[in-house]
Amino acid sequence: MQHHYADMLHKVTAWIVICREVKNRQSSNLTSRVQPTKARSAETALWVPHPRTGIYYPRGFEWVMEDVPSSAATFQQTYWLRSGDAETASSPTSTDGTAAFDNPFL
Repeated sequence: MQHHYADMLHKVTAWIVICREVKNRQSSNLTSRVQPTKARSAETALWVPHPRTGIYYPRGFEWVMEDVPSSAATFQQTYWLRSGDAETASSPTSTDGTAAFDNPFL
């Protein structure tokens, strides 16, 4: 019985070591592929803008944009997004110097 227990313990330990090696290798591969300090060119970018909509999607997953309408990323006016703590400033498009925001989230 002790031999069986020791054999099982050895197998579990070996499995844990293998799992750690795989995890470390995957982490190392990911780190080498995504270096935040390196500037990426248009050819090596991970996310690219769709030519029709301008919406960014992961390179190689063009199919996710197939059902997106042409006007999906189109707005009728410029929206200036800022936090609620930002100072109130006039809209660059307003004529009377007041901010005119129609968006309920701004």
